[in-house]
Amino acid sequence: MALLAGVAGLASAFSFLLPPLAGSLVLGSSIGLIMAGPVSGLGAHSTHREKSRTPEERLNEAVAVRRRTAKIEREAALEGFDRVLATVEKVGDPLFGERAGRELELSMARMTDHYPEWDPEGRLRTYFLLKKIGSNLNAGNAGAYLEVAYRTLEARGKEAAQISHDTLGGRVELIYRDPESGSARHLAGTLLLMNRDDLRYIEGIVTDALHLWSDERFEGLLLDFRALIAMPEETKAEVETLLKKEMAKAARARDASAMARAREILRVVIPGAPLRA
Repeated sequence: MALLAGVAGLASAFSFLLPPLAGSLVLGSSIGLIMAGPVSGLGAHSTHREKSRTPEERLNEAVAVRRRTAKIEREAALEGFDRVLATVEKVGDPLFGERAGRELELSMARMTDHYPEWDPEGRLRTYFLLKKIGSNLNAGNAGAYLEVAYRTLEARGKEAAQISHDTLGGRVELIYRDPESGSARHLAGTLLLMNRDDLRYIEGIVTDALHLWSDERFEGLLLDFRALIAMPEETKAEVETLLKKEMAKAARARDASAMARAREILRVVIPGAPLRA
């Protein structure tokens, strides 16, 4: 016992030389050893108390822990969302920098992975975020801003799509119609997610890709069709049916390009399939 007390004393005396975490580990180890000793009896008392708790008490504690954890995650997600809001206006600036880009990426990941389901704070933050994107978006910076728009629409789902019509307006559509910026990353995917409830619009994007897009645009935007994976099963089924019809039509017309493109889009829509033959 004297030896243990001596260890604890040494740890206390020299804790100022240690970083905070290291100091707490040393002290924690010493205290843990003392508490586990047979003289104190604290370990046995704790075990007895645990066994004497009713199932209801254990359940109530588990629920309380889960709520505390959820609250911590929610607050962290809100902070991440606010960092995105504070940063997003600078995304299109060439001086934005790699480090700032990594910080934005981390904030986006936290926002999309942990942000709670729709509540007033979630709706307001998403509205302001998409409005800032719409206010700053142009053909020159489309790649940077559409990355944030796409990630937000993908994570926040149907309601974010509804908000996007009032905030992004026709800006994304104008860029899509502009041949100079037609291959901006996530351009087609953003439009697909914005119009997720409009099957005719979605089919229009697919047929554009088969027959109108340049080879450069098709190669650049092919993976945007992953946006369809997050949509309702009936929508995916309709797109698959359309693609198979287009493949049959291309075979009759001996249109090798349309056939190959339809096959590649179909493989993107069906997860796990290789992108190329």
